[in-house]
Amino acid sequence: MNIDKLREAYQQAAAHESAVKQLFTLLPPQGDALGEAYRAAGHALKGRYAWNPMTKLQEVQTCLKLFEQAVAQAPANPEIRFLRFTILHHLPEFLQDKDALISDRETLLTRLPHFQEYGLSEEHIRGFLRFFEESRRFSRAELDLLYRLLPPVT
Repeated sequence: MNIDKLREAYQQAAAHESAVKQLFTLLPPQGDALGEAYRAAGHALKGRYAWNPMTKLQEVQTCLKLFEQAVAQAPANPEIRFLRFTILHHLPEFLQDKDALISDRETLLTRLPHFQEYGLSEEHIRGFLRFFEESRRFSRAELDLLYRLLPPVT
């Protein structure tokens, strides 16, 4: 699995419906926790782009089930937690798993200081932090603490 290509394909799919198929072609065989998280996120995107409400709901249910499996396989992986956190944040409130949102948030706060162990770059973490600010689910003090992980931008 080429994680950089997968990350790029996910970004493209999030912006363009036509790129969702490409994302699914890059996914590894089932069983890899990070691959399953991207598969879950792909199903969320399929639901986002679907016009039929039943299809939307089915895709969200598939997404949530796959995220459960991915988190069970690698509970401390901040990238998996970030993906699920972002999807849950954007779901309508009645579909959000509030316990998972809280758990993801707490895991992200404790595991992001170890981001390099998970193959994440400073650029990835800056993107995470931008989303955290936009989501308004983190306090200023928590954000400041996480920003201190990174060297200042010059």
